[in-house]
Amino acid sequence: PNPNNGTFNLFLNLSETQEVNWTVRNMAGQVVETFDGTSFREGAHTVKLSLKDLSAGLYFLEINQGNNRYLKKVMLTR
Repeated sequence: PNPNNGTFNLFLNLSETQEVNWTVRNMAGQVVETFDGTSFREGAHTVKLSLKDLSAGLYFLEINQGNNRYLKKVMLTR
């Protein structure tokens, strides 16, 4: 859910084995967290993502999955 306290689930549904990377950026565009090169097999996956070390505020979660790129706003509260 959004806003969030820092822990949430990321749901992936892959049609083939792919490497998935995600990056968290602050409002200034600076990278504050990265998760690189995790390979997932074909099918549905749930990844628990923890951003509890970040301050409250608005962040952008960028997910790169194969040739696809997704961008989501994440509001962290405390």
